[in-house]
Amino acid sequence: MSKDELYDAMRGVWRVSRKKLQEIEYVFGVYNSLIVAVYKPTNWYICKEAQNRLPRQDAILTPRTENRLFFVDENFENGLFTDVNQKYYYGKSRVMCYTLISILNS
Repeated sequence: MSKDELYDAMRGVWRVSRKKLQEIEYVFGVYNSLIVAVYKPTNWYICKEAQNRLPRQDAILTPRTENRLFFVDENFENGLFTDVNQKYYYGKSRVMCYTLISILNS
């Protein structure tokens, strides 16, 4: 999967409350328990109100999906990195590790 295909797969179509959006700072793409992509949404759109920006132009909106949301990460779309380190690990094959935020805060 290319990085553009991954981005489009990740950014829409979400069933999430608009109130909850205020708490979302990053979106993580996870595959087989590994984070494979990180996006920082700059804008969220309601599907029926921004059909020209939908991740898939062939998507057919139904009454069930027309009020769902999708995001745009303008940095990614403009070829910019989410953070200064991303240029070193995007598409690279490196050993990965992780920690829990709760551990860092204690």
